[in-house]
Amino acid sequence: MHDLAHDLALDASQKECKTVNSETEMVDENVRRLLLCDEKLVEVPRVLEEMKSVRTVIIQDVSKRSKIVDKSLINLCASNFKYLRALELRNSPVTALPNSIYTLKHLRDLELAQSPVEGIDRLTNLRELAIHKCPQLSKRYRQNGGED
Repeated sequence: MHDLAHDLALDASQKECKTVNSETEMVDENVRRLLLCDEKLVEVPRVLEEMKSVRTVIIQDVSKRSKIVDKSLINLCASNFKYLRALELRNSPVTALPNSIYTLKHLRDLELAQSPVEGIDRLTNLRELAIHKCPQLSKRYRQNGGED
């Protein structure tokens, strides 16, 4: 019985979640959660351009990629994924959020890990801001932050 429940949960999650790398050629248009985790990515994967219903994007392990590729990924998220609710940047070379990100009215969760990004204070609809291993931002937002 346990195996059956496990297989059912795995099947359901595979339709909603997808890991995208430089070799990904096709992604179901109904996928809601994306993980972009390939240091070899040199451009925005074309499969992402057709997607509209994505709600969560995690961009991680991009230390060898360029700042331009990451900004392009964030711009694509802002222009295509109008209902994006969560964005995680892990070890990103981006130091400033592109203006397009401020159009995301539904963005509630932003996680920055080793990504000293400026301009976070303009994201007025955020409910949760998680900052990991980024002393400059941690110090600033701990001083200015308050409790609800």
